[in-house]
Amino acid sequence: MSNNIRRLSLLAFTAWLSSKHERTKVGVSCEEDFCPLAKFLTQTTGIPHRVDGETYAAAVLVDGEVMKDSDGDVVYGEETALPQWAQDFINRVDGDDDDGRDDSVSVSAQRALRIAESTTLGRAARMK
Repeated sequence: MSNNIRRLSLLAFTAWLSSKHERTKVGVSCEEDFCPLAKFLTQTTGIPHRVDGETYAAAVLVDGEVMKDSDGDVVYGEETALPQWAQDFINRVDGDDDDGRDDSVSVSAQRALRIAESTTLGRAARMK
């Protein structure tokens, strides 16, 4: 696993979201490479990341360059389990409510922050 992969922190993620204008688009739902958590990790580490409902992974670097396959797609390294709050966040952003929706929609900083703060860990932090 690359040393550049950092453990996701709800505090760091919400601080990043809070630094954005509330209407700024910080990601796209249902898109592993463009979800808000992937955008956060990519912007804060400088290395492309993808995030699915349970794991995240950083792009493989070779001599400081992002490795791509023969189709030009980014090659990602070992997957790391997402913390529970991040799994909750992804499920909410992607609309994991069995409504049949598979559409990708832009996610604003305000919406992402509201969802992040409503995760189990986010609710617990507010109660302290």
